[in-house]
Amino acid sequence: MPFIEKQDRIEREEIKAKIRPEVIALVRDYARFLESEEWYVIQEVLRKSIEADKDFQRSRKPQSAVAPTKTETETAGTEKTKAVA
Repeated sequence: MPFIEKQDRIEREEIKAKIRPEVIALVRDYARFLESEEWYVIQEVLRKSIEADKDFQRSRKPQSAVAPTKTETETAGTEKTKAVA
C-alpha cells in the first residue's frame, strides 16, 4: 500500500522551492508509481509529515484546548485524509 493516496483533482496554489536533484528524482519516480503529478507527491508528503509532528501540532492549539480522548488519539491515524488546498 502506498504511503500516500492517488491524487484528487482540486485546484491548488503555487509555491516555489529549491530541491536537491536526488530528491527531485525520487519525487518523479514516486509520482510515476502513484500515477500522479509531482506537485501532488510533494504536497502529500509535506502534509503527512507536518501532521505527524506532535510538537508542532501542540504548538498550534490554543492553551485552553481540551486534550483528545483516547478514542480520538487511537483513531486519528486510521482515517482517510483529504487533500489540503
